[in-house]
Amino acid sequence: MPRIAADTIAEHVAHQHKRVTTAAIELIRERGVAAVSMGDIAARSGLARSSLYRYYPSRGHIVAAWLTNTITPLIAESASITASDASRGDRLHRWITLQVDFLTNPDNAAMVNASSVNDINAEVETLIAQQHRDLYATLTPLMAGDPATRSVRTRMVAELTSVAARNILDGGDRQVWLDETLRAALALSAQ
Repeated sequence: MPRIAADTIAEHVAHQHKRVTTAAIELIRERGVAAVSMGDIAARSGLARSSLYRYYPSRGHIVAAWLTNTITPLIAESASITASDASRGDRLHRWITLQVDFLTNPDNAAMVNASSVNDINAEVETLIAQQHRDLYATLTPLMAGDPATRSVRTRMVAELTSVAARNILDGGDRQVWLDETLRAALALSAQ
């Protein structure tokens, strides 16, 4: 009979999930996702490998949990920015800057790289795609046009923002990339 290390089973499960994701994050940051096995994660978290699989059936599921825990506050903050009373330009600037800050943060960059793990199944891919759609949807209110046009413009600004972050990580001038991304976003958001 397994020992329950909390007052309730739900608390125990939450604790174990946190323990596993913390161990996985540490290992992925240290070694890179390709060099981390489920056995490594089990050992670091202090669980038997068979117990680990009760909580997460694959590394992909662990990466998805990491992404969910990280992106949920980003989505909330992004929505708060776009719902504010500030000018469209200011809201776009703040939204783009928030995303670039997120994507260029070394801790988050490790998570983004981890999403390339080869054992992500269709269920996990669907979850990750939905989280990205939820994030992009926070930008849609700033786009002009009919729903189809707004959707395309939202995706374009999101992709431009991602390109800016990658170039900044590669040594590009942060301010230039932010300024040019904002300039393009303003043009795309206009009538």
